Amino acid sequence: MEELPERQRETFVLHRFDGLVYEEIAARMHISRALVNKLISQAMAYCRLLVNYPQAEYTVTAQKDADHEA
Repeated sequence: MEELPERQRETFVLHRFDGLVYEEIAARMHISRALVNKLISQAMAYCRLLVNYPQAEYTVTAQKDADHEA
């Protein structure tokens, strides 16, 4: 999860681990409910990708490292 962008990670944690509903997350983060839905969906898709294709983690990490070096 630490590879997720900060806002995706924060919304995912608030929803899945802290039990907040989308409206509560939106109010706390000062974003729309639709954006909360999008961020959580993106985080879940990434997590599913890593479960189904563990090697994808290394691809994403390698790309992040390359981006930082450029």
